[in-house]
Amino acid sequence: MLMHQGLGLETFNDLPRSRAVHALYECCCSVAWASRVADGRRYRSRDDLFSAADAELTELSDADIESLAATLPEPGKVCAAMDPATRSALGTAARAYTERFGVAYAASLMFDPERFEPETF
Repeated sequence: MLMHQGLGLETFNDLPRSRAVHALYECCCSVAWASRVADGRRYRSRDDLFSAADAELTELSDADIESLAATLPEPGKVCAAMDPATRSALGTAARAYTERFGVAYAASLMFDPERFEPETF
C-alpha cells in the first residue's frame, strides 16, 4: 500500500512535513509540487486540498513538468480496468499528442475504479 492511501484529511494535515511531502510525491512524482502543497496545510476540506493541488500544478516550471512527465507510465498501460480497445486507443492518442506538441501526454487521474476510494484522501 502506498503511504497516501487511506490517510484521510485530518491525518494528512497532522503529518510531519517530510511525511506529507512523501505522501504527495507518491501521487504526482514532483518534489516541487509536493512541497508546495504540503506547505499549504491545514486544509479544511478535500476540495480545498484538491484546489490547492491543481493550482500548484499550474505553477510548475517547464523543467518540473518535463521531469514529472518522464516518470509517468505510458497512458495506454496505466489503467487495468480499461478494456483492451480503449487502452489501445488511449495509447495511440497519447503518442499522437506527443508527436504534435513535443511533450508527453499525462492523464490527470488514471485509476482502477475497483480500488479508488474517494473518501480516503
